[in-house]
Amino acid sequence: SCFMGLETRRELVWEDWDLGGEFTKTLVLRNIHKKLQKLPASKCFSTSIAEIIVLSPGTSFSIPVTFRPYQRQGEYEDSIEFQGKEGSFQVCLRAIIPCHVLEVPDSVMLPLCAVQHSSHTNFLLKNAKLQTSFQFECDTPFQLNPKQGMLKPGQECHITVVFQPQEALVYQQHAYCWFGEEGDKAENCCTVLLQALKYPYLQLRNPSSQEEEGWADPVLQFGSVVIGQCLRKHFDIFNPSPTVSFSLSSLSGGIPLLGSVFSCDVTRGNVAPGGSLRATVTYSPAIVNTVSVEYLILKCRGALNEPLLKLTGNCIPKVSLSSSVVDFGCVEEGGSVVQTVKLVNSSPVEAVYKWDIDCNGNSVFSILPASGTLFPQSYTTLKAVYRPTQPITHHRRVACVILHRDPVFLDLTGTSHPKLQKPVILTPEHLSPFSISPSLCDLAPLKSTSFRVTYDPKQLNTLHGAELECFAYYKVGEQLVCPPWCVTVRVIGHSFQPGKGHFIPCCSLKPPQVQTWSFSPLSEKTYTLNPTLIFWPVQTDRSNKSHLTLKVVGMGSKGSIEAEKAVTDIGEILVGSCHSFEVPLVNNSPCPVSFCLIVQETLCEVRAKGVFPTLQVVDACSGGSVGRLSKMHLWKFFSLDSLNEHLLSNPSPAELTFRTPTRHFHSSPSIFTKAILDFNFSSAPLNSDSSNCVLMFYNPGSIPVDTFLFPEDQQIELEYWALTGEFSSTELHQMKHDIVGTHRLPVVLKLSYGREILQLNLQGVTVERDTPYLHFASNQYEFTSVNIGYSSPPRQVYELHNGGAVPVRYQVDMAVLSQLQADNFNHPVLCCLNPEGEVLPGKTTKLEWIFSPLEAKIYMDVPIHIQERDLTLVRFEGCGRDILTPGSSNPLTSSDHKLCVPCVQRVPFPGQILFLSEDSVFLGDIPVCSQSSRILFLTNVSHTDTVHYTWDLPQQSNQQYHDALQSWEEEKERQQDEFTITDKNVTDSQRILIDQEPLAAPARKGPPLRKYKTLPPICASGSFETMGSICTKLTKAERRMQRETSKVWRRPRPPQPALLHLAVTAHSHGLLEYSTHFPDQFNPEKDIVVHILTFL
Repeated sequence: SCFMGLETRRELVWEDWDLGGEFTKTLVLRNIHKKLQKLPASKCFSTSIAEIIVLSPGTSFSIPVTFRPYQRQGEYEDSIEFQGKEGSFQVCLRAIIPCHVLEVPDSVMLPLCAVQHSSHTNFLLKNAKLQTSFQFECDTPFQLNPKQGMLKPGQECHITVVFQPQEALVYQQHAYCWFGEEGDKAENCCTVLLQALKYPYLQLRNPSSQEEEGWADPVLQFGSVVIGQCLRKHFDIFNPSPTVSFSLSSLSGGIPLLGSVFSCDVTRGNVAPGGSLRATVTYSPAIVNTVSVEYLILKCRGALNEPLLKLTGNCIPKVSLSSSVVDFGCVEEGGSVVQTVKLVNSSPVEAVYKWDIDCNGNSVFSILPASGTLFPQSYTTLKAVYRPTQPITHHRRVACVILHRDPVFLDLTGTSHPKLQKPVILTPEHLSPFSISPSLCDLAPLKSTSFRVTYDPKQLNTLHGAELECFAYYKVGEQLVCPPWCVTVRVIGHSFQPGKGHFIPCCSLKPPQVQTWSFSPLSEKTYTLNPTLIFWPVQTDRSNKSHLTLKVVGMGSKGSIEAEKAVTDIGEILVGSCHSFEVPLVNNSPCPVSFCLIVQETLCEVRAKGVFPTLQVVDACSGGSVGRLSKMHLWKFFSLDSLNEHLLSNPSPAELTFRTPTRHFHSSPSIFTKAILDFNFSSAPLNSDSSNCVLMFYNPGSIPVDTFLFPEDQQIELEYWALTGEFSSTELHQMKHDIVGTHRLPVVLKLSYGREILQLNLQGVTVERDTPYLHFASNQYEFTSVNIGYSSPPRQVYELHNGGAVPVRYQVDMAVLSQLQADNFNHPVLCCLNPEGEVLPGKTTKLEWIFSPLEAKIYMDVPIHIQERDLTLVRFEGCGRDILTPGSSNPLTSSDHKLCVPCVQRVPFPGQILFLSEDSVFLGDIPVCSQSSRILFLTNVSHTDTVHYTWDLPQQSNQQYHDALQSWEEEKERQQDEFTITDKNVTDSQRILIDQEPLAAPARKGPPLRKYKTLPPICASGSFETMGSICTKLTKAERRMQRETSKVWRRPRPPQPALLHLAVTAHSHGLLEYSTHFPDQFNPEKDIVVHILTFL
């Protein structure tokens, strides 16, 4: 910045500082040719330079300014003032403390979704230099998680936004984030624009603007540009919606008659979703002393808005005076004096000026030339003339009007006297010694500001007074919409010589004279006392005594103290921890109060809630050999409902003995525990892929949770085998999982300061690859309750899972079912509709049952034969309900033992890019021969990968795989049935069929793989010629290997894609039953027509 021809900085700012230190910055003054004087600084800011600085033209001088903070307050402010003959200027000194700052994106776009469904995305919340607590405020249909929290300096946090629309609308609203110190009321706020758009939508953004976008149309301000030159600025076109084509043009009616002075290099184009396009606008003014305002309009087909970009620029001069005061001194009556002053144009455009004064001899002051034109970056020397006609003092403030700019003012002072008498001379020091800064300020709604009044007297022992005027007016753009208000402030100052300031008389008494007064009122009233003070000079003999009557007034009052808040709620606190908080106390009585706080006294109510850490499984997925197990299977196999029940309950006193388990288990954790749960990994063939299960945990509480899993990350001694290398039979059985058998491993799950699941039984089964095996998650099954005597009981299913590598045949022993029917008057109480069948490897078959009870309860052990050699007993339990029992009027009620399995996935698993809007769909109760449908959404969240998908419905598989398998089976059957010819000339074309891949394990049980060698197929001779030409350059061993490879035909294998499980359930009913039990949903015309058409 330039002040009076001196180049320096407007202010020095200290940002990072600590108490007790010294922090120095350098202030550089350059190109000054006057004498400058520095005024004294404050206690916190100091310099070590002479009071007068002399700078020759073109030279510079560095001033070290040191800041020494002595206490931490809001901000330190001071200034250094420099004075010269042409005026004075100030350099501001400021020391600021770091403030709370959070960085959030301007807007967040949510993926599209259907009504009453949900979609989600996330954005980054970044903290600056201070530990900051935050809390979001957001209205439906948007939800933010986490909604509140604490960020360390520099820490980042991913905020998840969930969009759940209830109506088919376009949603756009702001989420407010309040942040600040922990425990204090947050006063800082930042906003994020949440958008879920159904229509195309484009935004215009000014990259250089720090203001929040979205509230108003952006503005590109080019400032002042000289004619013949141009200035370029950029703006961005941002697209938060799907791909959009747009056009950009000037707003009709906004182009001047002489043509546009703005040009843009982009007129149309496309913007990808979430992307932006940068455009450049060039401003080339053609006429001086003009202000140009134009608009660009952005249009795209189907959009609900057409944003505008305001373009402003000017070709207006910047003019200043070399001095604001011209002092003509003392002049004889009838004489004249001429002084000079410079009018400087420091802008790149011409300036037209005119002095608002009569220069034709009618005034004692005149300025020549009175008007003219200043070229860019130039100045003119003006002559100011003083011709007094009366022996008086003269003063006038003259305005110099600048075209398209604010005027500049010049104070003219002079004193006229007769020849024989000289009066007091009027000098610039006699003008008002008060100044105010800032001189102009914009005040936002509901805000306040402060002005600094400086008293700078130039005369000693003088009283000064002035009335300061402040004009306030509404401001919209640059136009005044109503008359201003004027408020005045009267200021008074009294100057005095250094060291001779005004004083206030005072008296002090020293011991041993009486100097302490005590006041102990007995009642609540005012006491008055008139004591007399006798005093004398200590140098006398007490004969010259003086008397002084004093009036002492004391008021007795009752003291009281109370809490500022009657109720203080400190929220949730971890059990076993401590939390400090403040209770502000208020003294509302008129006298000071000393107090001692006792807990038994009721001062205020403090509320706190002790909580334990909680954890909850909200999702699960499988992979590897158990990849085809759905979420419903995992919920059963891993007892997740029971696990959640334990994790969400309060711990027992024994579990709170230690923060982390430190029991000295010598071999395995104790089995005599209160919380024992099974984690069943199902079964898999030998040497197959590992069985993986990923559990997603959610913390529903308000405190962080630390988990420990025995024995890896707990403070427990190592087991015996880890120290000696010797394994017991039990430990070997638990640790080795690549051998055939049932594997078990008990582990401990501990929540720090919370629940301790003393034993999770991890178990899984490894079977031989050629051994048939059905995996039973439980040998007990409970049927859904059915009304006794109900004529059309529903079908119920029990699942059989093949965890082996070969198909398994099963057969339900019907003898026990026949005996049950005979014992119930030949009534089929329990009937299996598919008592025998085959379960393919890795697949699940549903055994269909009809439970038709005649009594309140039935228990039945049903044998299930596996491959005609193994036998498994399954206990089926069913309860018949009395139709008169309350709540049993509807015989079609679903199972009483539903699992609490979440149907919507909220958070992706690692590596997952494809999502289903729902994991399970219940179609409800529907009549037979009718249709019911639901809409599901598949969402690909990847920005780079294309996902191919196909539905694998029950009893439906990959057709290409089955065609290849069928061809392989036909060739296998042909080779088995045909005979072999020992002609050596044709054996080379024989193809060897291989049923499976070679096993990696060296120990293999059973016979070796069979190879069939039969009559070769008839082939064209050209294929052999081709084979010969290819092998001409190969070695004999390579040719033999190639021939062997060409003969091998491996059994086709199905593809192994990633799996998403969708559970679809429905309950079908006959028309008569449906109309009886669901009359509100029954449409007889529609349902009967559908039934008749189906029957025909």
